[in-house]
Amino acid sequence: MSLHLVKEENITLDELQIVVLDCPYNSFADPLTQKLFGKFVDMKLRGFLEEYEHGIVPLGSYDFIGTILLVCRKNGKRMDDLEPVFCFKSSTLDRTNYFSLPFELTEWFHSEAERPHREAVQKIIDRAEKNNIHLGYNSSWTIDPSWRSEPSLKQLARELSVAVFTNYYTSYKIQEILIGGVLRFKVDKIQAFLGFDYLKLNGEALPPVEAWFAKKEKAILMHLTQFSKEALELASKYKTLWENRITVDLKTYEKNKKAA
Repeated sequence: MSLHLVKEENITLDELQIVVLDCPYNSFADPLTQKLFGKFVDMKLRGFLEEYEHGIVPLGSYDFIGTILLVCRKNGKRMDDLEPVFCFKSSTLDRTNYFSLPFELTEWFHSEAERPHREAVQKIIDRAEKNNIHLGYNSSWTIDPSWRSEPSLKQLARELSVAVFTNYYTSYKIQEILIGGVLRFKVDKIQAFLGFDYLKLNGEALPPVEAWFAKKEKAILMHLTQFSKEALELASKYKTLWENRITVDLKTYEKNKKAA
């Protein structure tokens, strides 16, 4: 698969802002966290309900303790004016252990049919803990429906998704990543472009699973140990946008509280 570098004819990069909302649990008393988290929830619900039948609940405890990455369009000079156009979420083994939660991907496995997948993931977790490997799980990629319907914006969102994804995991030194993708959307092709390979057990690629939380959609699980050259090139192309990101976390919350 190849992703073409697009000309941003409909929007300039100066109109965009990356926001890293890290562990909203820690800063939820901050009105800014509440505002951004609310916009994240709104976009997730709108995005998922556009593609899935009513009754899917794409939210949970991991949204509070994970890291939410938002690419927003600026509608003014204030942070309150930022409007997310797409987002995704990351959670790590270290973070889930700290909050006494299972590694997020293991929540997929609810039947005997998924026993091989559970075993494969557990082997990766055990190796990560033994060798001090920073292990992450990525999920919840969502795009504003208005961007999905416009081909040039959808293509730009794909490029930026690869760039922000790659820059985030390399900057935060998360060395290995697990991910799942609904086959209906062919996201496994984008994941392969990033450098992901199919989840394997004893050297054999595992078949798709039925994602119980997504109305039993067929989904494939994948594992990344090294980013592709193409993903790193896109990360470099949009490096300035990444470096100008705004981070909202416990540190910024405490700093703002002292300044108030």
